[in-house]
Amino acid sequence: MTLTNQANRFGKQPRMRMLLLAILTLLPMGMGAQSYAEYAAKGAEYAAHDSLEQAQYWIEKALKEEPANVKNAMLLSNLGTIQRRMGKREDALASYDLAHNITPYSITILLNRASLCLDMNLFDKAYTDYCNTLDIDPKCKEALLYRAYIYMQRHEFGQAKVDYIRLLQEDPLNKTARLGKALADQYMQHYRECLEELERMTIDYPDDVTLLKARANVEIEMRTFDLALMTLEKALRLAPTDADILVTCGQVYLMQERYHEAYVTLEKAADMGYPRSALSDLLKQAKTKE
Repeated sequence: MTLTNQANRFGKQPRMRMLLLAILTLLPMGMGAQSYAEYAAKGAEYAAHDSLEQAQYWIEKALKEEPANVKNAMLLSNLGTIQRRMGKREDALASYDLAHNITPYSITILLNRASLCLDMNLFDKAYTDYCNTLDIDPKCKEALLYRAYIYMQRHEFGQAKVDYIRLLQEDPLNKTARLGKALADQYMQHYRECLEELERMTIDYPDDVTLLKARANVEIEMRTFDLALMTLEKALRLAPTDADILVTCGQVYLMQERYHEAYVTLEKAADMGYPRSALSDLLKQAKTKE
């Protein structure tokens, strides 16, 4: 017997009828809320186990169950992350946009969307999200780091340096920010500041070949070729099979008009697997004048 039939049966008992009508009124709402929570929980569980199709299904089911629920902002953000992991970047962006419309001041949603926009080369949109994040939290490390990266891509090196400095005030040992600041100084031809930072970093990270390569490139720009070769020799001692270092050495030898040494070094790089086609012009230049 249904609850409606039960209510009719006791229709002559006003108190019982009122109680049953109240149950009938509340029951759909209670079941709906329970279903929403259950669907969302299933989506989270499937996502945790990398069952992304199932995760998407249950989250979308929860969204359809209660489309006006304010908690949908986080569900939509989670859905966007799942879609991004599935390679559905356009769908993910749409989900992040909907989440942002519900809670425009959520740093989590802003950072999620900005990160996706960077992957999609939507730099202006990512830049706006990072700026909005920093308006809310001026010390947000992620926003400072990636906004600086966008400034570097735009060749706005002074602005990038400002953000790297702000980040280093919060995290003085942040390696990426230190290197970014040094590169910004390099591009602005602030060579002394650049080399000082790279020198400090090579002391802190003595086995990092990347730092030695960066330092050598600055020394080449300064046309201090002997210093550059000394730095490259240090790098080769750490990474003797790194053909890129040999190519840079060969280029420096050419700049010094040491053609035989350039040719031998470039040939060695080719033997290590560096594409000979990419070296053809350099080898020709070295061989012709050898």
